[in-house]
Amino acid sequence: MAMAIDKLKKNNIYAISILFDEMLSDFYKKFGFFVMCGGQIIC
Repeated sequence: MAMAIDKLKKNNIYAISILFDEMLSDFYKKFGFFVMCGGQIIC
């Protein structure tokens, strides 16, 4: 994860959004992600 974050910063990317299962929230929080609630509708 550190390599990915470093690469983003080197490319002047300072914000990204990712989709992940709720059970992975703690994993992403460890790396500084701000976890927001969201929803999806499939038609």
